[in-house]
Amino acid sequence: MQDRGPTDTESVSGPKRAGFVLRKTAKDREIEGGYLAGQDEVPTQPTLLADGLFFIVASPRLDTTKQTTSYVNHVSTDTVQEVVESTVERTCTAPQALVEMGVKTGLSLLFALLRQSWQRCLSPGSADIPNLCNEVLTTAAEVVRNLPPLSLANESHVTPLGTQTLQEVTKFLRHAALPTSGADQQGQMLCSELLLELALQRGSLIHLLEWIDMALCASCNDCGGRMTAEVFAKAVHQMRATVGWEEAPGVPLEPDEKGLVMLYQAAICLIDELVNLASVYASQCPSSSDNHVELVSPGPDKCDVFVCGSNSSHQVAEESQEKILIPRLARAFTSVQQVEAGQYCSFIIHTNGTVSACGKGSYGRLGLGDSNNQPQPKMLNIPGIVKKVSSSKGSDGHSLALTCDGKVYSWGDGDYGKLGHGNCTTQKHPRVVGGTLTNKVVKFIHAGYRHSAAISEEGELYTWGEGDNGRLVNYAIMFIGHGDYNGRSMPTLVRDLTNIGQVACGSAHTLAVSEDGRIVWAFGSGDNGKLGHGDTTKISRPKVIEALQGLTIRKVAAGSQFSLALTSNGQVLI
Repeated sequence: MQDRGPTDTESVSGPKRAGFVLRKTAKDREIEGGYLAGQDEVPTQPTLLADGLFFIVASPRLDTTKQTTSYVNHVSTDTVQEVVESTVERTCTAPQALVEMGVKTGLSLLFALLRQSWQRCLSPGSADIPNLCNEVLTTAAEVVRNLPPLSLANESHVTPLGTQTLQEVTKFLRHAALPTSGADQQGQMLCSELLLELALQRGSLIHLLEWIDMALCASCNDCGGRMTAEVFAKAVHQMRATVGWEEAPGVPLEPDEKGLVMLYQAAICLIDELVNLASVYASQCPSSSDNHVELVSPGPDKCDVFVCGSNSSHQVAEESQEKILIPRLARAFTSVQQVEAGQYCSFIIHTNGTVSACGKGSYGRLGLGDSNNQPQPKMLNIPGIVKKVSSSKGSDGHSLALTCDGKVYSWGDGDYGKLGHGNCTTQKHPRVVGGTLTNKVVKFIHAGYRHSAAISEEGELYTWGEGDNGRLVNYAIMFIGHGDYNGRSMPTLVRDLTNIGQVACGSAHTLAVSEDGRIVWAFGSGDNGKLGHGDTTKISRPKVIEALQGLTIRKVAAGSQFSLALTSNGQVLI
């Protein structure tokens, strides 16, 4: 899938949001409070270079690579073979070459000036020489602190040149923070603080671990590195606020009379914070809850079920068919581990892994072998231990069941091929879904209005059913020249997506989430803006929801005309 770069009218995350540009006049800076009243000097060259570093890193307009994808199809009478060839072409025009040369040369010049400034300040008789190096680092730190959280976390918005620039800056700061670098103690402290704040903005564990490694290396000699306790406390607070967790203070810090703490103490505190945050996240992330639901033993872990709403077809197993306006304990639902509400029917997964159903029986939607209504829960015949059931909330009703050994069973109305058996026949008993899933271990399922989806243990997404509006996103038919949205009656691989963790099927659209929760794709009908792409356009291929970039998504839900996303900090986005 090709990423869409920002247009000329889109805002560039970084410089505009941070509130600075590459160059400013002395008057501009005086108005903004950057200089004292009456001061007319323009910034020094090192300061201008520091102000421009983040602009270079963040600006997507400096991208020097072009992604080209070509599709080669070979058509035979029996099979359709698709060969997707992706090539990355390096295109380097004269202006781009000059930009790259200027950036690299500017960095080399900046680093040389900073080292020279340190050497001059440490030489005898240099008390009156201003330390330009520390002034540049202070300016850079202020720029980074004013950025919104995780401004550098979305690597797809950082150009290759920007990534290389950021790596070079990080490498310089890491070296300069060490006691053997030749920098004075103030410079070492500023480098360690700026390096930590950049690691937080990049939002990846690896960068925080690299900072911890630097802090421990800087603490190996007798002097030991130090940093400002207030700066570290604010950094930890920002990290907690980003993930929505502000509990327990963790390892206490003991600043000295100057408000400084030893770097090794800060490293230990940061390790403790990361362990605590990881524990909270691991207990709530999709891979440990929705995607890998394990059965528990009978007894203490059974659940009570409360019901409300319509009981017109005995779908909540109450004697009276009157509406239930207040949640009521469902005494007919016993030894319950999970429940699933379908179209005029209910399914119960018991603590022993069996499944019962009650409610309307038309089109075999209960999976009991007939089309009769069932006023009380009755057990289905599904081989194996069931860990998840997904039932459609529309059409004429169909359901999927996932067993602990990764098999998928389906039953109910078979229109549009949504059962995945290669036909449109009603299935009144649970039947295993074969085809491409025969030798696959499935970890996630979801039943939509007229289509279904499953995710294999390898993170592959398979869809089947009605293909109108592009909700299935299977291209085999489109690539041989028909250009239509034909449905599939067997599970078909969505080739554009890999490493998928969960999927949600709506009425005429589909949402897919990456295994780590960092990327969400939406495709199908765009009515009422339910795809989240900023318009109502129908999308036939998976497209990243840009508004969710930089967030970790735990779960998504696709309704008839809207979508929901639950973030790792407990926010619900619509």
